[in-house]
Amino acid sequence: VFQQHPDRAGIQSEAHSRPPMPIPQSTGEVWHWVLMEETSEKAPWPDVFDPTARHQLIERDGGVIRFERHTEFVTIAFFGDREPSIETLDLIASCPGLQIAGARIVYSPKKYDPNLFDGTRVFGGEALFPGVSIASDFHVKANGLVTYCVTGDFDDEFARGRLVKRLLDLETYRMASLLALPLTRQFLPELEQLEKDAVSA
Repeated sequence: VFQQHPDRAGIQSEAHSRPPMPIPQSTGEVWHWVLMEETSEKAPWPDVFDPTARHQLIERDGGVIRFERHTEFVTIAFFGDREPSIETLDLIASCPGLQIAGARIVYSPKKYDPNLFDGTRVFGGEALFPGVSIASDFHVKANGLVTYCVTGDFDDEFARGRLVKRLLDLETYRMASLLALPLTRQFLPELEQLEKDAVSA
């Protein structure tokens, strides 16, 4: 047996620190926000949140809020049998930070309502589980979220939670991975000149 790297245990634990949320109900919604905290001015968090925690569950009417602290950002997700109430949305809106991504996942055994996509072109297809399909237009709606529709029957609450987590991770890191794009474009002329200088050297 090899001697283990001193950081391996911590890295392994991190990989399992955010398991999927089991979703027992067959019909419901998940609303998910990704916030980049502003370092220049620390605005207070609402009292029900513990901003020092890595993971927190907050019971709300009709569902539960899941708060997670990541290295680069924080995520807030509402899991419920319907869309979050006005009170819950107001609570989440009072959290500090700049939104960099967000998703609304509507799931049901039945076919999705095309009105959720405002007539835009929809992409999608079958998912990991037989008989389960995903659809999205990848457009940010007025609520600041990209809508996904998941239709079909799952074997259990863990399978439903696994797929929802994959979609949330997809939307989160799809945007987070592009945060450097504006800066890259800003310095593109200098990079091109450096490349020319390197070739001619």
